[in-house]
Amino acid sequence: MPDQSRRTQLAAATQAEHEALHHHRWIARLMAPDLSEGEYRAVLSAYQAFYGAVEAARRRSGHFPDLSLRDALTAMEADLSGQTAAPISPIEHLQAPSKPTVLGALYVLHGAAFGAGLIGAHIRATLPHMPCAYFSRRPSAPLWRHLVAAVEESGAGLDAVTDSARRTFLRFGAEVTRQCEQGEFV
Repeated sequence: MPDQSRRTQLAAATQAEHEALHHHRWIARLMAPDLSEGEYRAVLSAYQAFYGAVEAARRRSGHFPDLSLRDALTAMEADLSGQTAAPISPIEHLQAPSKPTVLGALYVLHGAAFGAGLIGAHIRATLPHMPCAYFSRRPSAPLWRHLVAAVEESGAGLDAVTDSARRTFLRFGAEVTRQCEQGEFV
């Protein structure tokens, strides 16, 4: 619809992929009443690996320096006691990242901060002894406004942003599965 914002169009176009992560075998465990320390660390380690790969692609591209994932990565590193995640294989759609491709991936990962608070409250109640800096972070309103403004300015590139966001949601789920199933924490 032409009267919808581009951000609203992007959210609607990627809703199925986004919702699938809410029911993802491993990610959903973060809200389980019997969440184990090993499961928490395995999922968080997979997050760290994926965010690190996207941040590396963002840096290589030179696009959106104000939308860095560094703060999220720093929180994950603190939660994992300085342990760094195993590297992941290249994310195909981010190998030669265009501005819209980077923006689509950043939309997914920065958007994850909106659900993190609910997950964080559950983790703190279920595993009160575990560090939970990443899932305790609040979304940055200025950063999110900057990201939404970039989406609104994407013009004809919205299709590429949308394709990248879809692919990022899908690859994120696949990578969490892969990392968790062969991880050392489980």
